[in-house]
Amino acid sequence: DYGGGGYSIHGYVHGWHVCRESLDTGTSDFAIPTSIATKRKSTSMLLNFGDAGAHDATGGNTFISYNESRVTTAEKKYGEGSLYFDGTGDYMVVPAHLAHTAEIEDSNFTVEFWVNGTIDDSYNVIIAKGQTGDTPNSSWWMETVTGTMHFYVSTGTNYVFAADTATHATNAASTSDGWVHYAGIFNADDGYVELYANGSRVRQNAFGANNTNYTENTDMFIGGHEDLTGASVEGYVDDIRITKGVRRYTGASYTIPSAKFSKQ
Repeated sequence: DYGGGGYSIHGYVHGWHVCRESLDTGTSDFAIPTSIATKRKSTSMLLNFGDAGAHDATGGNTFISYNESRVTTAEKKYGEGSLYFDGTGDYMVVPAHLAHTAEIEDSNFTVEFWVNGTIDDSYNVIIAKGQTGDTPNSSWWMETVTGTMHFYVSTGTNYVFAADTATHATNAASTSDGWVHYAGIFNADDGYVELYANGSRVRQNAFGANNTNYTENTDMFIGGHEDLTGASVEGYVDDIRITKGVRRYTGASYTIPSAKFSKQ
């Protein structure tokens, strides 16, 4: 509708794509799209109106699903469902103008989630703020490297990471249902990057000065990454929680969550 003047349409809109470049082919005719639009470097808005089942309980973030990524009720740790990725280019995106709220900003920080699946490729991105491995354009990310979970924090010129000593497959085999809880902690109080797996701290590395990189103009990715071929998760991710200013877990171990996370 425009200005409440009765100019609204009665029908449907699909595949709304706004770019900062011309897509004109230079001819009078062109082939109309035969699949959903995909994001370009020049894309400023992309509304494919796909699966709207991925909700942020804080109400602060919007997720855009790509390829076959979706919410499923077939498998979950807690609650009503989980995110599903089939390992062939799936991922979800929180756009940069919203994702900047997930910056560490030199304070205590926690990112955590449950994952259940096959993540044994060279790289499998679980969640990333910015471009993994590109230190000027990344803030932090969690991915498996040949099946072993890593938590990276960027300074803008370098990065510090904490890596598990066991593979995800080993961690999953130690559970009754295949779900593993991971938590990445930026310990600004003591200057450490820490990684926990199933309630146990598996690595703690010194970060030094707390000058974490700020990447206001970068997206946040879940389950894969648009710039990394073959990095998608094959399986399920549930109950992702990011907490700024708080170390949710301290010490050598903690009791893993026994219910879905609440908004607190």
